[in-house]
Amino acid sequence: LPGNIRLSAMAWTVPEPHVAIRLHRLKDITLDTLVGYKVMPDLLANLLAAMVIGGASIVTSGPMGSGKTTLTRALANALPLETRIGTAETERELFLHEMPGREDFIVPAEVITGGGERDSTTNEFKGATDLSAILYAFVRMQLERVIVGEVAGKEIIAMFKAMQMAKGSLSTTHADDAKGAINRLVTVALEAGVTERYAIRQVAAHINLIVQLDTAYSTNDVGERVHTRYISEIIWIEPGEDGMPAVSTIYEGIPGGTGEYGTLPPKLRRKVIEGGFPEQNIPRHSLRFEEEY
Repeated sequence: LPGNIRLSAMAWTVPEPHVAIRLHRLKDITLDTLVGYKVMPDLLANLLAAMVIGGASIVTSGPMGSGKTTLTRALANALPLETRIGTAETERELFLHEMPGREDFIVPAEVITGGGERDSTTNEFKGATDLSAILYAFVRMQLERVIVGEVAGKEIIAMFKAMQMAKGSLSTTHADDAKGAINRLVTVALEAGVTERYAIRQVAAHINLIVQLDTAYSTNDVGERVHTRYISEIIWIEPGEDGMPAVSTIYEGIPGGTGEYGTLPPKLRRKVIEGGFPEQNIPRHSLRFEEEY
């Protein structure tokens, strides 16, 4: 729809038609803006910016409506303006190419679903272009970063490819907690037709961080129900024994945009410093526990 509004509708499978309209109000968004909205503290925003610039591959996770796309947009906006970025999405939602100063450096690709006739050999709609074809074309686009949008199905294979082909990728997925996001990604990969071992090893090898968003509800002074989005958890993932994911808790947050920090593993510490974060400002460990596997 005009203004990049997305309309989704259901009929026949439900007793009466249902419609949802998605409007992106925060397009030119920064991590500092989200600090103002109490999504995270200022220190964490600076750390996340350094992680992105330093080349960490990040999956933003959370329930529906928790702000995953907005946070991913802000993370991408932490990169220098002239960073050449390719975005591959099933439905275009990031709109990085509409951010001031980035217009000439973004390749915003969107899947073409095709329609009408199907190919007699593959049974795919004729005229369709999927994420794999987009990523194949991206190889020749001289990109510095590749971002795959929401991972809810076979997009997981495209996400793995993006994390293999470029330094520091970004994606989103649905999950109620950070470790649940690992299980979610493995399950989605299994549904895409790969083996469980392959799925687990790919998650462990190519995803560095999962940033978990959550929503808290409260009632204000006039009895209105209000909600607050915040980063509830950040975990670091790396291959452990036999390629299984080894997880370290980096941050635990609470509503209001504050939280406690864990110890940064050596690989993440190097990425943060490479991303321009002063080593002496890296927060001290203050969590009750440091690592879980």
